[in-house]
Amino acid sequence: MARKKTAERKKKKKKSATRKTVAKKAPGKKAPAKKAAAKKGVAKKGAAKKGAAGKTTAKKAATKKTAKGKAAARKARSRTTARTTPSERGVVPETFRAMRIFDDDQGYRGEVVDQTIDEQSEGDTVIRVAWSGINYKDALAGTGKGKIVRQFPLNGGIDAAGTVVESQSDEFHEGEEVLITGCGLSETRDGGYSEYLRVPSKWLVPLPKGLTLRDAMLLGTAGFTAALSLWRMEANGQTPDMGPVVVTGASGGVGSIAIDILTRAGYEAHAISGKVERFDWLRKLGAQQCISSQELYWGEKPLESAHWAGAIDNVGGDMLAGLTRVIRPWGSIASCGMAGGVGVRTTVMPFIIRGIGLLGINSAGCPYSIRKELWSRLASEWKPAHLDAIENSETTLDNLSEYFETALRGGSVGRVLVRIGG
Repeated sequence: MARKKTAERKKKKKKSATRKTVAKKAPGKKAPAKKAAAKKGVAKKGAAKKGAAGKTTAKKAATKKTAKGKAAARKARSRTTARTTPSERGVVPETFRAMRIFDDDQGYRGEVVDQTIDEQSEGDTVIRVAWSGINYKDALAGTGKGKIVRQFPLNGGIDAAGTVVESQSDEFHEGEEVLITGCGLSETRDGGYSEYLRVPSKWLVPLPKGLTLRDAMLLGTAGFTAALSLWRMEANGQTPDMGPVVVTGASGGVGSIAIDILTRAGYEAHAISGKVERFDWLRKLGAQQCISSQELYWGEKPLESAHWAGAIDNVGGDMLAGLTRVIRPWGSIASCGMAGGVGVRTTVMPFIIRGIGLLGINSAGCPYSIRKELWSRLASEWKPAHLDAIENSETTLDNLSEYFETALRGGSVGRVLVRIGG
């Protein structure tokens, strides 16, 4: 009996110990819960990081968007700051005035007409023209005395300077002042004798610092041609220490500006002109010697005594032929005009014995990079010192024909400005 009770007590103790052990182990089952909590904490941290990263990315995107918006706003502001009048705010009138050249049943003529911008040649930029000028080529085109205009009808004027009022180009914005010379104006597309002009932006030159729109057209194609002549001569080795450079047709637009530019560039400039009464004026522009074209005698030999180191010739014909015989070795002749004729009677002797260069000057088709460089020079070191003296007069679209006739008679002196909207 005692043994039985003792065995029962031992059994109870064993069960109790087992329950305690289980009880002790039971809390251990919470370990996975802790792990899960830890994992959940990590997940929360990850989510927090992702959330922070997302917020940062969103913030960056918002900042970028804001920056783009600000840039766009700045661009928009820059396009409106220079606008001053309704027409310069990008509003092209329904109609405006232009000098248009016709060749039809009523004959060849230039008339001032009302036209719309859609009647003009294609282009991505419209400018409000302030000034133009009159060149010999304009006179030929306007009167039909030369085959300049290749399609009809077409607005006259090979030059224009003004303000951009509409632009689909990234290169130019509204309110910017620009100029254009040559580039087919009044030949294959509408020209600058118009209150508004639509052109491809690739031909526009930003108005360089140092020139006003008026200055730019006082120079115009004439000034650009004179600068291109000297530029080509120097590219061919011409230097001031080689001796004097003579300019023919010196009293005209190209000639008078050439005298001034040569002097500015350090050359000794001589002038040949049929207008003896203009010699004092030419000396004021810088000519150190003036010669009457009526008193010239070149001689008949293939090579005569060499008088000049180079020449800028606006006349052509017999004048150019004579020049080839009297230019010093390695000198250059820039041929930029043909008022005296298109034929040249000469020999190869000046070219192969004296090594002179005969350089053709095509200002209308000059590459853009050279064009831009030369306009920069015309605004600075080659800017004529006597622009005011070179200006002859100012006219409007309504009075072009009388100036055309004067130019064709050889009566032009200096430069004539055309006020369009200036």
